[in-house]
Amino acid sequence: MTEETPQVEPNPEVTITLRVNEINIILAGLQELPFKVAEPLIKNIIAQAQNNLAQEAVAEAATEA
Repeated sequence: MTEETPQVEPNPEVTITLRVNEINIILAGLQELPFKVAEPLIKNIIAQAQNNLAQEAVAEAATEA
């Protein structure tokens, strides 16, 4: 009897939920790394956070209207 090993994506995407102050702590820590290493990740985090906050603002405005 052969047990199959599940195929794992080489670089899977993970979704996590953090508060803004927690994200700010992570960003502060990333700023301690060399810029060329941290900059792409910092940009990605900021873009996703801005998108998420904008979607929440639209949803909140829709419920108030």
